[in-house]
Amino acid sequence: MDNAILPVPNDSPLSELRKAPGIRRFGVLSQVHYDIAHNQLGAGVWYENNSYQSPEYDFQMPNIVNGKLTEPLPNPLNYWTNPFAKIYNQDYSTNTFTAFVQDTYRPVKNVALHFGFKSVLSTTRVGNGYANPNYYGAGTQLASSVGLTTAEAFLPHISADWHFLKHHELFFDISENVHTYAQRGYKLCASPFAVTQSAFDQGRSSFRPETDWTYAAGYRYSSQFVGVSVYRYRTNFNNRLQQITSGSAANPISTVANVGGVTINGVNAALTVMPIRNLTFTNSFSYDHATYDQNLTEAGTVYHTKGAQIVNYPRFMYKTRLSYAWKGMTAYIDANFNSHRNYSYVGDVKVPSYWLANLGLQYNLSKLTYVKKHTGGVKGITLSFSVTNLQNTHYISIVGENGNPVSIGQGALVYQSFLIGAPRMFFGSVSANF
Repeated sequence: MDNAILPVPNDSPLSELRKAPGIRRFGVLSQVHYDIAHNQLGAGVWYENNSYQSPEYDFQMPNIVNGKLTEPLPNPLNYWTNPFAKIYNQDYSTNTFTAFVQDTYRPVKNVALHFGFKSVLSTTRVGNGYANPNYYGAGTQLASSVGLTTAEAFLPHISADWHFLKHHELFFDISENVHTYAQRGYKLCASPFAVTQSAFDQGRSSFRPETDWTYAAGYRYSSQFVGVSVYRYRTNFNNRLQQITSGSAANPISTVANVGGVTINGVNAALTVMPIRNLTFTNSFSYDHATYDQNLTEAGTVYHTKGAQIVNYPRFMYKTRLSYAWKGMTAYIDANFNSHRNYSYVGDVKVPSYWLANLGLQYNLSKLTYVKKHTGGVKGITLSFSVTNLQNTHYISIVGENGNPVSIGQGALVYQSFLIGAPRMFFGSVSANF
């Protein structure tokens, strides 16, 4: 951090920002199961208290005076001590109670019907909100002495599994779920608490917990030589929370708001072939059509996000692996493909697709009679060698680490949110068990 924002005691041009979260959790988990006739009954309760502190501190870094480093000299093995400033803080206290009831009914041997539901009651209160006025500006006050409750009395889960022929299986699954409000530091997540007091007060009446319905159905086939599965799913995700800028362009306010839903339709398919003993060829394919349901309005500007693929997530993924095991040796080569990903919410900038391949070889020397006889208590001596990113592909690995712009074409802020993937690397190791 530049010391023009917050002067450092030793006049160093840089300082080190460091979060120092603290968590204390305790609770009770209890459940009971009872089998009667063709029913497997179950019920349980779970209670947890979570106390979370989220301070961030600033530490001075060495300065250079007359060509020499001044104290404090950094030691990466030591715990950071004696910060010269606190940047922000919030203390969270959350009480969560969950109860469930379920039954698995087997009318015949090859059919299982499941029904259950859970209830969730979770209350989070936040206190000791502090924002350093020299860093965030005078008068900045984080959300403090406030609270929100997530309450869902009936979240059902229904599923069925039918082995209709030898090796063949059909199944479906329907469930509803809820996400309690996140706990994190100021501006570090899409939580109603990770904002200023004024932003919380402005949006409090509109805050709702995120919920979703998921529907899935599939087919599996498994035998000695072939395994096949096809899985179709749909998820309706509601009340999506997101950090946005509200108000006008002349007086913007950074806040968190419900910005609508996401509809996800997808298919997962997998094929594993074992043509001869110890040789396995595995393939998996994933198609995920996940789009925003509404446009996004930020600081009075409408962004056309409706129908756009969600950010940072590819629509197509493919993985394949060929492996062979012979006595103590295992060799493999694999590859995976990721299609392009949206960098901006409206999809006007995309991250390119890429292929990656890896190979490896390992040998368990303990399988050799001579080695096994002369190594005494040492077991499982294994030599390993691998090459990652075999073709030395240049690609972007992680997108959205520091957030995503809404629209590049409409002049939205651009974030440094790319992490470049690792180049070709070689690894060798020797391991043993005692």
